[in-house]
Amino acid sequence: EDLDRRDSNVFTEAMKPFGGSLRGYSKGSIRMSFPHGRLHVYKVPPSPAAGNAIAALDDRFFDVLSTTQILAGKLLNRLIDAPARDLYDVVIARRRQPQQLEWAVNTLAPETQRDAALIWHTRRRNIERDAGRTLKPISPDTPLEVPVSDLVDSAIAAVNDACYETIDIEPAAPGRPANIVTVTAGGETRRIPVTRVAIDHTLESTGMNHCLAARYIDIDRFIDSLHTERE
Repeated sequence: EDLDRRDSNVFTEAMKPFGGSLRGYSKGSIRMSFPHGRLHVYKVPPSPAAGNAIAALDDRFFDVLSTTQILAGKLLNRLIDAPARDLYDVVIARRRQPQQLEWAVNTLAPETQRDAALIWHTRRRNIERDAGRTLKPISPDTPLEVPVSDLVDSAIAAVNDACYETIDIEPAAPGRPANIVTVTAGGETRRIPVTRVAIDHTLESTGMNHCLAARYIDIDRFIDSLHTERE
């Protein structure tokens, strides 16, 4: 809550002993620089609203966002001025957690998905310059997993391939839950099991609520279709 104060808030004061200085501020967004790095903090509720979980670290408990929530936050809140790191994360997610990337990408309206490719292509030189300054391998003798020269094209391809071409339903049947069946532009078919008990959580955590709403699909009718059992 305190982030809404421009110059003197708990966060910016706590960063000063580490060399942090304020470089940019807007309501809900703070940019700070440090001697060896930068920090950009957004004050926005997670979207999708479900999927986060409590995790323990060093005897403390933290609310940790899912990969889908993290990626959707990047795509929703800073698509226009995305840093190179965001594009890098998109490409790595395609390789490591492709379903979570699909869920994040499809929370966006189809026109926003198309905008991503245009914006990143237009900003290619700025993104590559940012990547050269900020993306560093874990150790000097290992290369980046995604070369700077391939970053923009790889990120555009990752988003384009993750977009749903079709969203279908396999209604529940005796002994089998209902499934949402998605097919992406990249040709990947996936099934999301949906039970009556967990349907609200499933639709939200997979981004399907946002996906259906952005495509003007009646969510109540969609849910009814899922649970129209076939003999």
